[in-house]
Amino acid sequence: MTSVGDPLTATDLNVATTDLPTKVRGFEVGANVYLKRGPGFGIGFGAEMVMGRGRHTTPDPTGATEGLKTATRLTGVSGTMTLNFGQRNGWSYLAAGYGPLEFWSYLDDGTPHSSPRSMTLNAGGGARWFSSRHVAFSFDVRFYYTNPLTPTDLFPGRSRKKLTLLSAGISIR
Repeated sequence: MTSVGDPLTATDLNVATTDLPTKVRGFEVGANVYLKRGPGFGIGFGAEMVMGRGRHTTPDPTGATEGLKTATRLTGVSGTMTLNFGQRNGWSYLAAGYGPLEFWSYLDDGTPHSSPRSMTLNAGGGARWFSSRHVAFSFDVRFYYTNPLTPTDLFPGRSRKKLTLLSAGISIR
């Protein structure tokens, strides 16, 4: 996932926007069932889960110790619907989903952190190319449209964001 630091979150954490992580690395797992197939297309329904974490350490001005540490986490699940184009051994697809997502940044001080979940829309597409009967290479681009978060004593605020998630891996049929 790639994202630009959020000024509202940075202000609430009393850090510079550049002190927040700009990338999160993680994984995505999903499953689909294709209820309708026709010549050159298919309609599927499924679910997916995404988890990721990013960290940023700002060097201490003297260089003697580590400086400020911040972290960003992303955790969510969603139901999905896909529209597939192509043949059985390779296809492209458009996908849309909706489900609870936690997306938050915090000072990484060793204390466990969490954030309120909010229902989040995601949309995107991708492709799968089967190199054998059961295993394919897959690539997916997904946009998550997060809701703004009002700051509280426990959580920093966040502006509405569009997160871009890129994933590549294998698919099993």
